[in-house]
Amino acid sequence: MRIAEYVSARSLDEAIAILAADGSARALAGGNSLLVEPSRGRLQNAKLVDLGRIAGLAGIQSEDGGLRIGAMTPLAAIAADKTVAQQYPVLAEAVNLIGDAQVRNRATLGGNLAEGEPGADLPAVMIALGAQVHVQGSKGSRAVSAEEVAAGALAQGELITGVSLPRPAPRTGAAYEKFKHPATLYAICGVAASVTLGANGVDRCVVAVVGATEAPTRLRGVEAALQGKGSGPSEVAAAAKQSGEGASFRGDHFASPEYRRHLTGVLAQRALAKAIERAG
Repeated sequence: MRIAEYVSARSLDEAIAILAADGSARALAGGNSLLVEPSRGRLQNAKLVDLGRIAGLAGIQSEDGGLRIGAMTPLAAIAADKTVAQQYPVLAEAVNLIGDAQVRNRATLGGNLAEGEPGADLPAVMIALGAQVHVQGSKGSRAVSAEEVAAGALAQGELITGVSLPRPAPRTGAAYEKFKHPATLYAICGVAASVTLGANGVDRCVVAVVGATEAPTRLRGVEAALQGKGSGPSEVAAAAKQSGEGASFRGDHFASPEYRRHLTGVLAQRALAKAIERAG
């Protein structure tokens, strides 16, 4: 199998124009997932558009009390950033669970969110954190939620340019729990949870799963069962039992849908308990 053409884009506009004009063209960020596709019989005669030389797509900056992270920022840089570790420890922890050191040095935030791999970790974390994803295409720029990106909101030719993380509300904690595939290190199941505590218990919670479902999925049954309730172990356990509500679990040779459903409940309970501990 071979690649028909390789283009090193020098500007965002150039990359977008090529991708919009050629439906078979693919954007190349870190390349961890994309560059193995030809060996699987895919991407034959495809055009690869390398984003690595485009200025302004990498870096971490403060923004309105939160952070903006460029799409081409390597995962290793996110894990090593002191502000990320202090303000969004769940993000640093989740990044360190991705692949190995070599993968994290090459892989990018935008690539992880855009690749559509069911076992990619960061979509669940970004959903839990309420991230806004900045995208740009031939029709201009827009911001969409991480949940919308996970559902396939990106149009042909649109590129992720960055991610904005809002400042966490007071008494908010977040956690990510993962059971990984021993070979690929992708999530067989990963659950991210964010919890905000109030005077009488849980004011707000967001819970999302990856790996166990075909696409990142909000566990709205868990959220509804915990919001407005107490934050003790019994309430958390009862809420986690609702993890199968409204979700469709996938199966393969490694794990059945039933196993993934059970695992989602177990990890949801752990993630919620840790998030509540951090919030308190």
